[in-house]
Amino acid sequence: MSEEEPCVAQREDVESAILETLERGGPCSLDELYQTLSDYSWNQVFAAVDRLTRNGRLLLRRPGRFDYRVSIGMSGANAPVHQSESR
Repeated sequence: MSEEEPCVAQREDVESAILETLERGGPCSLDELYQTLSDYSWNQVFAAVDRLTRNGRLLLRRPGRFDYRVSIGMSGANAPVHQSESR
């Protein structure tokens, strides 16, 4: 097993945990998400939220100056990131 494989598996674990948490409980603050996922470090949660936001699986909003809300994105794992409006 290469040195990269455990890192990839751990990254997928935290991403899955984030998605499951949001599917179960709905949108929450970034801090609430981190507190819920106490098995992972702040850096792991933050990096996973960043990756999932960039690929469209999560939405990250900033309703207040120091608050970020995380929710499930509009696109699924296999859905296109850009969806056209119906005519």
